[in-house]
Amino acid sequence: MPPRDVVNAMYTAFAEKDEARLRVLLATDVEWEQMRGMPGGAHRHGVEEVIRDVLRGLNTIWNEFQVHLENWIVDGESVVVTGRYTGVHAKTGRPLDAPFAHWYTVRGEQVTRFVQFTDTAVFVNACRKPDAHL
Repeated sequence: MPPRDVVNAMYTAFAEKDEARLRVLLATDVEWEQMRGMPGGAHRHGVEEVIRDVLRGLNTIWNEFQVHLENWIVDGESVVVTGRYTGVHAKTGRPLDAPFAHWYTVRGEQVTRFVQFTDTAVFVNACRKPDAHL
């Protein structure tokens, strides 16, 4: 499967909350870097940490969370995807609409590395109570 197809299948597996499929598409020792400074931002190592902290974590923090894919750049093992995150914070009810860029390394039909770039202030603001200020 070409790298773009691997990444696209991974997005589908996340959207469908398909843990078994994620265990096939993500390398056992995947490096997963979500931006620090945002809720849940951290460096994770291994598919089980990604499933526990990212897949399951998103389902507790956000309602109607969606990843809207817009542009793809593929160069060998590297895949960059740009788009937008949307959702509603589960506790504050505040909306999320933030741009992102995701950079993947794909080897042997598995994602071995993920690096996230996004506007962390938009995430933090969605997590704040409506009367709180940045």
